Amino acid sequence: MIFLIGFMGCGKTTMGQRMASRMRLRFYDIDALIEASQDMSIAGIMDRHGESFFRDLEMRVLKNMPEDGVCATGGGIVLRAENRELLKNPKHRTILIDPPWEILWERIKSSHRPLIKGRTESEVMKLWQERQPLYHECAGMTLISPGND
Repeated sequence: MIFLIGFMGCGKTTMGQRMASRMRLRFYDIDALIEASQDMSIAGIMDRHGESFFRDLEMRVLKNMPEDGVCATGGGIVLRAENRELLKNPKHRTILIDPPWEILWERIKSSHRPLIKGRTESEVMKLWQERQPLYHECAGMTLISPGND
């Protein structure tokens, strides 16, 4: 399995779909799988059940991913040590998509993502900075996306 990791808005889903198509592999999106299993949006899940419940679902889906394919993970997948260990497993390839902060902020500032709702740019940037070492811990490769691709 090829896992794509990175902060929200970095392009994991878009790049994952393209990569899977070019490699003739199946594409998976952990957030979409969670939404389908709960018949509810990620925002709805977090509003109703909280972030911890969502992270439990995320971990369960990650543990049960098939061996082959390309998988876009959620931006917070690296927050749990158990997930980081799975992502670092040598039988997988984990790629960090890491565009510059300015591109990320442009993409997410007007979105309705639950973890940025009501937060300032500096608060969201702090979240991004806190996650950077965790992403780099898991990634075997980093793609610095120039954006818009």
